[in-house]
Amino acid sequence: MTTAILHSAMIKTNKIESLFSELHVGVRSLARTRIGEALRRHVHEVFILVLCVLLSGCTAPEPQIVIQTRVVEREKTREVIVFKEITRLVREVVTATPPQPSPTPRPVVRLGLATELCTAANQEVYQHLAEVLGRHTGFDVEVVEIPDDQQAVEALCSGSVDLAWLSISAYLLANEACGVEARFMATYQGSAARVAQIMVQSAQERRARGLAPINSLEELNGQVFAFTDPLSATGYFFPKAMLAEANVKPAEEVFVGGDSQAVLVVYTGEADAAASYWAPPRPDGSPGDARTSLLNAYPDVVQKVHILRLSAPIPREPLVFRRDLPLEIKDRLIAALVSIAGSEGELTWLSGSCRMDGLVLVTDRDYDIVRKMVRALGLSYAQIAAMR
Repeated sequence: MTTAILHSAMIKTNKIESLFSELHVGVRSLARTRIGEALRRHVHEVFILVLCVLLSGCTAPEPQIVIQTRVVEREKTREVIVFKEITRLVREVVTATPPQPSPTPRPVVRLGLATELCTAANQEVYQHLAEVLGRHTGFDVEVVEIPDDQQAVEALCSGSVDLAWLSISAYLLANEACGVEARFMATYQGSAARVAQIMVQSAQERRARGLAPINSLEELNGQVFAFTDPLSATGYFFPKAMLAEANVKPAEEVFVGGDSQAVLVVYTGEADAAASYWAPPRPDGSPGDARTSLLNAYPDVVQKVHILRLSAPIPREPLVFRRDLPLEIKDRLIAALVSIAGSEGELTWLSGSCRMDGLVLVTDRDYDIVRKMVRALGLSYAQIAAMR
């Protein structure tokens, strides 16, 4: 009888060991989960039950039967508890709310504010431009004030600003220093460029004064020539380059302070010639150039002051990007600016303080004429920037 009991116990022991081995392997594979942790806690209890079963085989038949029955009942109870715990943990995992992804931060783009390009309202103008760009691109556009050309170059080359509206001299410096790219140019009254003009008295007026008429640039040799301002593209740099290319050397050069003053000194005969800005005639036929400012005080100014020569078109100040600005950001900025330029009235707020009312695409080649002018004057970009 004892041999039969031992044989039965060994069979059960082998079966239980096999089941325990399978359970152990399963628990090890789940050890890194909450469910696995729960099973691992109960494995020790199952192991105790197994020991009880093994020990029961060494006792008398009747106690063995009673103990085995109790172990089975306890094992079934423990299985129910483990099953309920597993079910609860699975339900928690399945019904848990997935973590919400954190919002992607908006890219920050820094817009350089060149203070000399606009009037005292420039801060408001650039803030408005930043808001428009941000609305069209989804970027956070910050305005960074740049007080002079040299600091503009440093800001673009160091990457502390991403795009900026610069004077032409600052752009040429930055392009030469670190490859800054001209992308857009402002327009004003439909024109994407400026033109300089050289004015002289009419032939009739000069003859009335006993002077020979002036019909060519070469005839300005030895004459008095008036410029507006040493920093003016139309009132100084380009007309001066035109004289240099023609090998003209005036006897005297004076600065009179503005376009209307330049017209006036030619009208009165104080200067033989002068430089100012030119613009096409207005729809009513009246001149669009600097002579318009004197029409009320001097109604015959158009008859007495004639245009001798016009310059080639001079590009306006560019909106530039730093060279290493990521391509995706460049593309979105360009698309946004093209959209803004194509929206009627979107840029009218620029016209009052910055003499800008639109945008056109440009490339670096559009500024080759400025480089030619600089060479004709024998200056460097740094010298021109230092004059500002």
